[in-house]
Order: sequence, then structure tokens, then C-alpha cells
Amino acid sequence: MMAKEAHTPGPWSVDGPKPMSIECRVHRIVNPAMFPAAFVPAWDRPGDGEEDGTIEAIANARLIAAAPELLEALVQVKALAEHGSYLREIAEAAIAKVRGETA
Repeated sequence: MMAKEAHTPGPWSVDGPKPMSIECRVHRIVNPAMFPAAFVPAWDRPGDGEEDGTIEAIANARLIAAAPELLEALVQVKALAEHGSYLREIAEAAIAKVRGETA
């Protein structure tokens, strides 16, 4: 296991569909039925000690795979945080982004 995972810094946004021809390793994020939910390309060639793409791409894939649990955690934080608190505000903003309610 890697000591430090460095995902691509945020903020991230959704860019419209783009036709692509990818010639690189791709990390798939799958649901329990193994149906792909997302793909994260490892654009760079594997570095020293890497077998399946960049450390950054692997960290990005893990972050995306954790998204359902992260959303549920934010919903719980929002429910427990006091109205008007900074914690509630950032939870609400992140939930709105997930739901496509913000730009």
C-alpha cells in the first residue's frame, strides 16, 4: 500500500461528454455487479515501482469510488450540524454540487 496518495487537487467539475480514443491504462470504478460507473485514465506511463498507472490516477479512482459513502457522510453531517454553521454550509454546498444544483 502506498504511504501517501496524492489525488488531483480540487475543485473538480463535470465536463460534458467528449468522444475520446484512449491509448493508456484505465482504472474502472464499478458497482457491486461490476458495471462500470466511471473510468480514470492513467495518462502517464507507470513510474518506478508502479505497475498499473500513475499514483495520482489510482488515488483519483479511489476518491471517485468512495463518493457514495462520502455523500452519505455529508448528508449525516448536514443533519447534525447547527443551522448557519460553517460545517453545515460546506456540507450543503458539496451536496448541491453532487446533485447538480450548482455550477
